[in-house]
Amino acid sequence: MRLHLGLGWKEAKLKAMLKGWKVSVEKNGLIQIDTGHSKLDLTKRKAMIMINQWDEWVKHYLPPFSLKGLDLLSVGAGCGETTDLYFLMGARSVIAVESDDKEATILQYNADRNGWNCTVLREALSLRHLSMPFSYAKVDCENCETILEQLKTIDFPLVVEVHNTATCLVLVQKGFMVSKSHGSTCLMNNFQEMTRK
Repeated sequence: MRLHLGLGWKEAKLKAMLKGWKVSVEKNGLIQIDTGHSKLDLTKRKAMIMINQWDEWVKHYLPPFSLKGLDLLSVGAGCGETTDLYFLMGARSVIAVESDDKEATILQYNADRNGWNCTVLREALSLRHLSMPFSYAKVDCENCETILEQLKTIDFPLVVEVHNTATCLVLVQKGFMVSKSHGSTCLMNNFQEMTRK
């Protein structure tokens, strides 16, 4: 069976090769990316996202402090793309929240394969997750970030991709800064607010 990878795949594969990554199509239709520090099976969509957005994640998804030895919360964890980045940066553990069952299954496989200390939760973001023990959080789950509006304060370092203006305004009132925006989507963090405390 030949997997149709669509426009942009050749460019993405070249971009991956320039990073020193090996990319192959597996018999099960998944894309395998070997980064040299880990091997990930990904859906085509997640492979394209990882290849094309890795440099942006390094720039915007990492806090201004070391993740070495820290416990993290990653909401919208997909198949483990950003989880991989966090373990590369020295995270001790990651609580990975992913509501898509197929992606969560692949994420668990990737965690097991790479020996990650990762707890995969196959569910949508809830307030319960935000009270778990972690030192840093990333939330990127297509409108689930509105739950953050229910918190009186956000007293943990957080990077969040926001998909609506109302939530963006609420987070600005809570001390968040926009680090990047594109159309109605903006990437926000409270790193500056956290350094004041």
